[in-house]
Amino acid sequence: MEESFALAIHKALHNWRDVEGEVDLLGDGEIVSFSTAPNGCRVAEWRGHRLMEQNKSKSTSWGVKAKKGARITWVLSAPRWGLIQDDAIVRGCSAIKGSKPSTKADPSDDEEEEDKAYSKQTNASEDEDEEEEEEEEEEFDMSNKITELRAFTKKHGIKVVGRKKEDVLNAITKWKKQRKLEKEARKAKAAKPQEDEEASEDENAEQDEEEQEERVKTPAKAPARPAKRRSKAGLTERKAEEVEQAAPEAPATPEKEEEAAVSEPVEVEEETPVVEEQAARAEKISEESEQDEGEIDTDLDLDLDKLDSYNLKTLKAYCEEEGLKLPAGARKQDYITAILDHNADILDEDDNHDGAMVEAPKPKSPEPNQVVGAASPVQAEPKQDENDEDLDLDELDRYSIATLKKYCADERIAVAGTTKEAYVKAILDYNDSERSWLEVSRADDESPREETKTSDKEEAKRDGEKKASVECDVEEETEETEVAMWKRKAAKWKQRARELQRFNELQTKSPHHQMRRASGNNKENASPAQVAKTGVRA
Repeated sequence: MEESFALAIHKALHNWRDVEGEVDLLGDGEIVSFSTAPNGCRVAEWRGHRLMEQNKSKSTSWGVKAKKGARITWVLSAPRWGLIQDDAIVRGCSAIKGSKPSTKADPSDDEEEEDKAYSKQTNASEDEDEEEEEEEEEEFDMSNKITELRAFTKKHGIKVVGRKKEDVLNAITKWKKQRKLEKEARKAKAAKPQEDEEASEDENAEQDEEEQEERVKTPAKAPARPAKRRSKAGLTERKAEEVEQAAPEAPATPEKEEEAAVSEPVEVEEETPVVEEQAARAEKISEESEQDEGEIDTDLDLDLDKLDSYNLKTLKAYCEEEGLKLPAGARKQDYITAILDHNADILDEDDNHDGAMVEAPKPKSPEPNQVVGAASPVQAEPKQDENDEDLDLDELDRYSIATLKKYCADERIAVAGTTKEAYVKAILDYNDSERSWLEVSRADDESPREETKTSDKEEAKRDGEKKASVECDVEEETEETEVAMWKRKAAKWKQRARELQRFNELQTKSPHHQMRRASGNNKENASPAQVAKTGVRA
């Protein structure tokens, strides 16, 4: 390369700190690629030639100069490196045209001697500092007053937890131990690079000796092989050498000589199976996470009774399609609750598709020939369907959580939580008024016998049947008849409380609910003949 081009690369290397990749440096089509080495130094490459910035963290003379602000660039060429400092070529090399490579011994040897002298001076100064610190520590007496101890801790930045003298002494001893460990680590770190350099020098010397021996042993016709070949790169180089020898020899140019000098057998270690195992593990983990999240169900018409069976992605897609906004980090249960609230009107219409309030049938009235006070077998109460709107408040624990959720959605009940206990508590709090009303009505009812008589007469008149009034004393009634009687009364009061509660709610609801109320009132005012046909009792 020309001297001007080398200086241009040198300037760009130090000025363009953030440039990465290939760049047309002078606009003449010459592409230079810039990169950053692992040690933080900037590197530029052009047609196989490399230029590298001086490492400022090294303790050599060049590293110290670079740290002080000097712009130093090394041209990595064979057999000696070139040097550019402060926009001037200090040492020429074979890679730069017009520059005279030094024919003397390597000037870097003098620099190495300077560096060694500098490192000796720095090591001596460090040893002196350590000795001074040790003397200070020896002079420091732990039996001093607490004021002197506190002054020592403030001077060295030691953190003390406590106000007693013992706390201060403990902090100082810990600080001394930590300081000793840091010194040992520093010494080990300083000794390690020297050992590495010596080992690398020994290895290079051994390789040179082996190469020379092989060159002597091999005949002149056979191409010389490199000392060690550990990868495919060596094989390709060998084939290239054979092709070059077979072809007619071209006149050697200085650029080709430079490339031949720079190109040396590269040792590439074989990949260990550890990297492949790590990649396989990462793929397995990603597959498992994808299986846990599941795929999005393309059919977004969800079954509202089986929302728990859908995965989180499907619920998210449904909420996005319906325009339901949930905060970030929402759980699956939050999505289910939002979907149920959104579809509460649909659930209400599905439960009451006929548009009328359907009530449970009352227990059968006693037959004409049956005596009221006579013992009669207690009939078991029919099991309530979980899909029924009216739940048994005394046995809410036996209902499934899906039924309780549906009931809360129909009645617009706010639930604080997602557990079954939270739904039960919310339903009981919602129906607390009707439960207290039922208990008060039971307490006020002091003459159950008379009410049963009047209710029996009314039922007899409604059905068009004639009944004979029968008087019976309370003492003659058995316990079984009393239990059956109170159960019938409780069912009536519970049904009335629900009707009143529902009536009060429907007054403030939409016209759709008012139409349902009107249709329910029509059925209440229906004649006995209509009741007999439909089977619905008001």
